[in-house]
Amino acid sequence: MKPLIQKLPVAGQNSFVARTYTTPHYETAWHQHKEVELIVQLKGSGMCFIGNYVGGFTEGDVFLLGSNLPHEFKKECKGARCSVMVVHFDPQLWGDDFLNLPENTEIKFLLKQSLGAVKLDAHHAGELGNTLIRMENARGFERFTLLCLCLLNISRSKHKQTLSTLDTANFATLADSKINRIFEYTIRHFPSQITLPEIAALVSMSVSAFCRFLSEIQKRLM
Repeated sequence: MKPLIQKLPVAGQNSFVARTYTTPHYETAWHQHKEVELIVQLKGSGMCFIGNYVGGFTEGDVFLLGSNLPHEFKKECKGARCSVMVVHFDPQLWGDDFLNLPENTEIKFLLKQSLGAVKLDAHHAGELGNTLIRMENARGFERFTLLCLCLLNISRSKHKQTLSTLDTANFATLADSKINRIFEYTIRHFPSQITLPEIAALVSMSVSAFCRFLSEIQKRLM
């Protein structure tokens, strides 16, 4: 399934988006965008699909998603009310000269690392979520420094997890492939249990052939 292309408008004199979304505006189908995305889950839980990663999320979790990395967050129950704080910023927001300053080495490294998505669970996020929330109402240089502070805190955390290993440059070549049919089927049928024979039949394969297929796909996306 091809991801939708999303573009959030930047308001006023701001150079990046910092906004809270609540049900029914919380839900966005499998999509991607050129902006790097910083997320704190304010309310609700469910499953997230990020590149080739599938896993749970809960209140307080923080995610950093790289440019053009396809993703979708699905709440646990259809009737549940969820809320999320989202920051979108262009990967070239600072420019190379700024990122190449010695003081910015940690942030520069983190932005490279986040191409595969980074997560800090609620237990280890600490005050990071509150700093993100402050960003929505901050103005001028304070807003910019809060973003830098968030990225610096993530870069220094010993508990951040690298999630997806998807090469976004190669993702477009898979847009009409079997793996995208699998993504689409999995997302549409969440949270129902899906068996291995069921998903193998979807792409007209035996279970053993399907397992070999997944192994090859994983090598291509690494």
